[in-house]
Amino acid sequence: MLLLQISAFHRMVFVHALCLVLLNYPYCVRGEFNFTMGDSEEVAVTFRETVEVNLTVTYSDLLGAISLQSTDTSVVTLTNTVEITITENTTFPFNTTVGIHGQYVGRGGVRIMQDAKEISTRIVNVGPPFQELGNIATIILVVWLVISYVVMAAKVEPRELWERIKPPWGIIIGMLCQFILMPPVAFTLAKCFDMSGASAVGLVLVGTCPGGFFSNIEVLLLDGDLVLSLAMTTFSTFLAVGMMPLNLLIYAQPFIDGDGRLETPFRELLIQLCGLVLPLVIGVPFFYKFPKARKFCLKLVKPFTFLLMVLGVVLYIPAQYYVFFGDWKVWVTSSIVTLIGAFLGMAVARIVNFNYHTSITIAIETGCQNTLLAVSVAKLFYVAPESDVVAVIPLLIAIVSGIEGFVIVFFYYLYLFLTKKPTKVAPDEEGQPPASEDGQAGDDDKESREYELNSSTKDKKKFADDFVTAEEDFKSQPLAEARTQDERASPQIPKKPKQGKRNRGYLVDEILKD
Repeated sequence: MLLLQISAFHRMVFVHALCLVLLNYPYCVRGEFNFTMGDSEEVAVTFRETVEVNLTVTYSDLLGAISLQSTDTSVVTLTNTVEITITENTTFPFNTTVGIHGQYVGRGGVRIMQDAKEISTRIVNVGPPFQELGNIATIILVVWLVISYVVMAAKVEPRELWERIKPPWGIIIGMLCQFILMPPVAFTLAKCFDMSGASAVGLVLVGTCPGGFFSNIEVLLLDGDLVLSLAMTTFSTFLAVGMMPLNLLIYAQPFIDGDGRLETPFRELLIQLCGLVLPLVIGVPFFYKFPKARKFCLKLVKPFTFLLMVLGVVLYIPAQYYVFFGDWKVWVTSSIVTLIGAFLGMAVARIVNFNYHTSITIAIETGCQNTLLAVSVAKLFYVAPESDVVAVIPLLIAIVSGIEGFVIVFFYYLYLFLTKKPTKVAPDEEGQPPASEDGQAGDDDKESREYELNSSTKDKKKFADDFVTAEEDFKSQPLAEARTQDERASPQIPKKPKQGKRNRGYLVDEILKD
């Protein structure tokens, strides 16, 4: 009786297990599906182009319908619907054609599906158009970047740098804004817009860069403190050797998500930053010791830099025009990151009670990062096609910030033109200086004219004394003595008083020397 009960129990367990196996057979047992797509393991496609790829199925023990789908339709799309029906009578191998369209630069793929389950995948890399032109443009970009640092070394005056170092508060606030404030701003924008992967890394890369030459040009056009701008750019370049890798380690790692192709190349980055510092380390004392070499360098570099700019633009537009087809998140973040950085830099500078000239300079240096450095790092050290995606946001920021800077400069000069007050330059009928608004000649104008008259008289007297011979001087001594007595009796023309001028960047006035 006990044996019959045990046998019945075993039969029930066996039947139940067999039912479970039969019901879940399609999901727990997967057959082989061997295929090839193209000539290599990874399919290469060019941006905005369509290629026809041969799909060859060499063997399959799966029966039923098998379809192909894109893993990321924003990067790769299929131009035709591919469905394969495999039966017991199917003869292997057999071929079919798959149309793959490069929707955007990046790394995508095609997957084999059966019954809503993924069987296998193939990687599809979408590269930029005119790859050879892009490589030449990248070389020109690196040369342009090195020359910009050489020009910076030629423009920097050690004495002016020392004047800024003695009260270092402007430089310190600028460095804090560039390396402490901007990286978390870029990180926050990437998180708020739900960016991931290479695009987020590119945004953070720009946020960690030091200032560039574009900020110096904009400071000059907006009547900021050019000496402070050059000093901030110089010192930020030195600090970037340590701060840029550190900020990338802190703020870029969360977006990598285990993708080894997006790992920051710290060793290569450090080598490049040290190479960019060398022109400053060697060039500043060299040009200070040989001022003629400075003048020759600036004269020679200007046309050469203009030529590089023209070549860079001509080659980069066709080679990198894919950047204009980015999604709205890329465009929005590229447009506002510079403005947010400039606003925060201005706010911090005003909070610590800097004047407007210094505050504007710090704001521009904070918002305008060295996008050329970011593009060169992305193109040289990251793996393609991820390198092209990382470079999208730096390229867009360079374009958008240039347009924004042009608009700001235009409205600034328009404001100066509209608020310019007319001045009277013609004297009145009696030959007196022009009257002020209350009808009286201004005291400052009188003192200025008396000072100019006194200076002109001294210059003429010195010019005449240089051409008087000893004999004429002896004969004219009685007349000179009489003239001296008359001058003593006449009232003296007062000297022009020393004027105070507000020193840009400091909270005290300095007395200008005559």
